[in-house]
Amino acid sequence: RTVTRSTISLSSHPYPTYSGSYSKTETTLNKYLSTLSYQQAILRLRMLLTNGDSIDISTDAGSSYRVYAQGTSNIDASIVVISSKNRVIPKGKVGSADVVGEFDGRASSQLGLSVTDSEVRVTKFTGFTVASTLRGIKGKATTRVSLSAQFDDGTQYNTLFSKSGNAALPGLVGLTTDLPAVATVNSATGDITLKENHYKLVTVTAISGSASISASFACNLDPDSGDVDLGRATGIPLPARKVGTSFAVPVRVNTYGQVVGTIQLEVFYNDTILDVTSVSTQGTGWPG
Repeated sequence: RTVTRSTISLSSHPYPTYSGSYSKTETTLNKYLSTLSYQQAILRLRMLLTNGDSIDISTDAGSSYRVYAQGTSNIDASIVVISSKNRVIPKGKVGSADVVGEFDGRASSQLGLSVTDSEVRVTKFTGFTVASTLRGIKGKATTRVSLSAQFDDGTQYNTLFSKSGNAALPGLVGLTTDLPAVATVNSATGDITLKENHYKLVTVTAISGSASISASFACNLDPDSGDVDLGRATGIPLPARKVGTSFAVPVRVNTYGQVVGTIQLEVFYNDTILDVTSVSTQGTGWPG
């Protein structure tokens, strides 16, 4: 039996895509809460065959898309535009438009799309991760949070902060730390900057409307050039200890690659709660 082309169909789905997003139709593009950003969509153009099968031709070189003023045959890109990767991008103006997909002389039925100022809100944050230890030079060491969100219309956004350090939806998410003297966070980039050592974990929290999520991490300074730092190099540098516990306190010196003959250090501590039992100068890289 000969199989031939029948018709082409056009549909619109949430963008960015996520697992299951192509099973959800997206024809109303709303504004994200507390932002100037609107939802986007991705078009799927399919060639239907006479045997009942179909072929995805959304990004085929022969496929094209036209945007019309709704209910007319007038080309109008004032409400939405279609990108080269078949994404529907609102122009920031509320209204409606019709989109038609074309391939090899065939055209789909008109697909109506609307852009509104109704706000979609985050119902749940997921995938909130941060490095377990933020380590490095004071004021220079940074790490970036990773965060995803689910919205009240059932859509999802899997990458709210890009690898290049930009918020995907500026204004949607506020980031704070519980100890800004130890570590600060930038809501525009998702970057956390190290300020000090600390004896317990620091908590960073993401907030949008009534939704929030938190994650914790250790802050651990490396010595700058000519500087000294006490404590472990990873995790909490000097964590809490039980009374009567014996423990070692590593001492790290940054000589900036220079050869040092001798080092004289003074370490101040509360001798009413601590006793020094021994001092070793046999650590890795120590002179003498």
